[in-house]
Amino acid sequence: MLGSCSSKEITRKLQACVETVKAHKRHLYSKPGIKSRSELLSIFLQAQNA
Repeated sequence: MLGSCSSKEITRKLQACVETVKAHKRHLYSKPGIKSRSELLSIFLQAQNA
């Protein structure tokens, strides 16, 4: 996800259903309260600089 792959690209790589990938992304984002990929990337970069 941080590698800027779209849901369709992730689907092809994992050979999964696009809806499954989207559901997993929603769950991953909802647990820490993240609303977008850019917010996830920002948190990741902050952690790397800490």
